[in-house]
Amino acid sequence: MHDLQIVAGFISGLGLFQLGMLWLEQALRALSSNSFRRILRVTTRHRLAAFTSGIVVTMLVQSSTMIGLMSMALAGAGVIPLYNAIGVMLGANLGTTFTGWMVATLGFKLDFGAYAMTVMGFGGLFLVLFNQRERANAWGQLMIGMGALLLGLSVMKQSMMTLGTQFDLSWLQTYPSIVFLLVAMVMT
Repeated sequence: MHDLQIVAGFISGLGLFQLGMLWLEQALRALSSNSFRRILRVTTRHRLAAFTSGIVVTMLVQSSTMIGLMSMALAGAGVIPLYNAIGVMLGANLGTTFTGWMVATLGFKLDFGAYAMTVMGFGGLFLVLFNQRERANAWGQLMIGMGALLLGLSVMKQSMMTLGTQFDLSWLQTYPSIVFLLVAMVMT
């Protein structure tokens, strides 16, 4: 039964994640004004600019996963081209190393998963209180989408951490390195 709970947790986290991405894309599509699109296109117009933007934003937000997901949501919503989003994501992967340096130096790290329910709650309030206003409704949808995405990631991470403690991979020690690689690819 415990294994079934782990699988159910992972699948429910994946569902929340997908729902969050859908709502996030719809909200970004509704909220993206011409000036917002222009700012994003200017800051990501060249490969180096997109790469640098990814580094800087990831250093500030401290989550390359969040920046990668936002980049894909912006590309999916048609706000920025896919090649710009890829540049931002590559920069975010480098920017995440700066996060480690900041944590070591300043001693803090933001845990966005801990704020998922709060973000979703505020988004729900926006939807209920301002349901007649299209722009406020889109902001509520954006917050609920972001919260569902964060909650889904948190649930999937927790289920995989539990699953990871149940595997004993010591039996792989007698096999060549390529078997390690194949097992890691399957597990990933």
